[in-house]
Amino acid sequence: MHENRLVLLCDDDKGSLGDVALQLVRAGTDAVYASELYEADLMARQEGRNIRAVIVPSDITIERLDEVLECIGPHARVNVEDFAVLGRRPPDKHVELLRDHGVGWRLWSPYDDRDLRFLTWGLVWAGTNDDLRIHTRVPTALPAKAVRRGAERDVLIGDLSRSGAYIETPEPFPAGSQVHLSIALPVGEVEFYGITRWVAPETQGPVRGRSPGFGMEFLEIPDGSLRAVIEHLESELDRFAL
Repeated sequence: MHENRLVLLCDDDKGSLGDVALQLVRAGTDAVYASELYEADLMARQEGRNIRAVIVPSDITIERLDEVLECIGPHARVNVEDFAVLGRRPPDKHVELLRDHGVGWRLWSPYDDRDLRFLTWGLVWAGTNDDLRIHTRVPTALPAKAVRRGAERDVLIGDLSRSGAYIETPEPFPAGSQVHLSIALPVGEVEFYGITRWVAPETQGPVRGRSPGFGMEFLEIPDGSLRAVIEHLESELDRFAL
């Protein structure tokens, strides 16, 4: 049975997360929004363990953070490490307080839909073995070239892991296609050989709010390319760790 994995946005009296909630909905993220603490309590009672993560404003006080956790914790499957702070980067002292308190995730302004998508995906799937993609995929916007049967196409890497990628292109290759992919990383070009596993939007899958393209599984990875990708992904992931 399909299990919902919701992100709860718990706002402050300034309405800091209102626009973010709309942005997440447009990006296809399963998110619910509470403008007040009592609304968060009602949402947690209603959705229960479907709520897997909480996003709060970056300037939240420790006292308010504890109030939110106490309010929704008994009803939802969340702990303080499932919280993310989002918004303008607060002073270093406050960042340290949040980190020492156990908050593990953050996203500082400015950010885009890719960053939000990864933050919410990472929050709801962290610590599970349920994701079919095996390795964490990081949102990217890397230029690349995809070749199938001698036909070369300029594409964009929408997200990337050590085992696969989502290739953005208005003319996706059909499922089952053998593809040679060359990606332009900041350190240089890397190459992969793989197969198209699914095409958006022709199949059911995690494609809402995404550009047309296809999901690719890497089948053959030169050692040098693998090392370069792992290093690139680690540097990107650092942007989300508090």
